[in-house]
Amino acid sequence: MTAEAYPWRRLSVRAVYLDLIRLVGSLVPGFLGVTLGDDGPIWVLVGGSVVGLLGALAGLVRWMATRYRVTPERVEMRSGLVQRKHRTVNRDRIRTVDSTAKWLHRVLGLRVVHVGSGDADSSFDLDALDRREADRLHRELSPGAVVPADSDGDEVTVEVPETVIARWDVRWVPLNAVNVWAVLTAAAPMFALYWFLRPFGVDLLDAGRGVLAGQPLAPSSAGRCASHCCNAGATG
Repeated sequence: MTAEAYPWRRLSVRAVYLDLIRLVGSLVPGFLGVTLGDDGPIWVLVGGSVVGLLGALAGLVRWMATRYRVTPERVEMRSGLVQRKHRTVNRDRIRTVDSTAKWLHRVLGLRVVHVGSGDADSSFDLDALDRREADRLHRELSPGAVVPADSDGDEVTVEVPETVIARWDVRWVPLNAVNVWAVLTAAAPMFALYWFLRPFGVDLLDAGRGVLAGQPLAPSSAGRCASHCCNAGATG
């Protein structure tokens, strides 16, 4: 059976919805900075919106251009519009088939599948697949699985029993709560909030120093931000 009997598959269309959600989330700070901001560093918010827009366009192009297929001999992926790429991994060279999902991927029922061969040039990620399609790909690429095609060219997957590699252990929680990544994870949202509030006249550092010194919070910053909101609502 030739490789042409196995059709090319596409990424999940919900990957486009994922990029749209990210786009909306990135445009909101820029819109608020332009409409409600004062003399603060509005360019930070606008720059973030531009980056989000470019990322959403890149995600749409990736979804349109990416195809993959699984044959009994290899796994292939084609990607790119201007610079076309065709990556091939022989099935006997596959070392890992991992799937990950961030919180937004989980909400949309998506998974990112990494097919690794130990060689960065031939390994690739499929971002993103439907959860059922990701599970199907795991089964197809399991050791001993085959992907025959019938006379109509439809694929039939032989089920392979799943093997449990690891189980959740509650002792992992305190271990991960005291490492450096936990500190960075907590600091990153505070840093983002600091730059988000700066254009509205709110300085979190000054507010924190005042709290530590036992001084009451100055109402000027909050009042200025509320005034901007009221003025924007009146003009609307």
